[in-house]
Amino acid sequence: MTIRGWLFDCYPSKRGMTFWIRTEKGETIKLYDSAWRNRIYAHGPEADSPDFLQSRLAKTSASHFVSSVKFAYKKADLLQQGVQKVLEIELSQADKARQVAEALESIFQNPLTFKLYNIDVLPEQTYFYEKDILPLGFVQVETVDDQITRWELQDDVESVDYTVPDLRVTSIDIAISSKVPRFDSRLRDNSPRFQRFDEIRRTKRSRDNRKCTE
Repeated sequence: MTIRGWLFDCYPSKRGMTFWIRTEKGETIKLYDSAWRNRIYAHGPEADSPDFLQSRLAKTSASHFVSSVKFAYKKADLLQQGVQKVLEIELSQADKARQVAEALESIFQNPLTFKLYNIDVLPEQTYFYEKDILPLGFVQVETVDDQITRWELQDDVESVDYTVPDLRVTSIDIAISSKVPRFDSRLRDNSPRFQRFDEIRRTKRSRDNRKCTE
């Protein structure tokens, strides 16, 4: 199935990465990429054996957040040319990089012999880099059931003239019975208000124009 729309939201979950797409027809569709895995990397004299690292990590509470450890070749030093042999640590849950890193740093405490990389990069950010997509970008997505199989970006990150998706903003106006607010004050009204996003933009623009003419 092919879906076209704006990438409205993205976050890690137990099903992998979760996405909300706002379609051209105004529908909001929830999709997943359960096949994708977030990864962090280790480099140094002590990062020389996947089996040894996994055996040490198995004694910690973070062991179940790691699905595999293997060798990879990455650029580990900006001052050196070419790639170097590192350990690629694949996470079973995309948002558990910090927990795994803390466990490893408690085992390998010398930063001169064991360094970790990519632990502070958000999984959403890593995913966007790898798939070449961007927040609120217009995309075409190929899916099987609720699983994403392919992305195609149909937008430009440098564009300043683009179509705004059909969005609405919900707000709640709260009125209380007491003149002086207290924790036990009774509510008089808490009716929600709905307003289209483009109406809000027009309202703000008209206010800015009035300020310029005053």
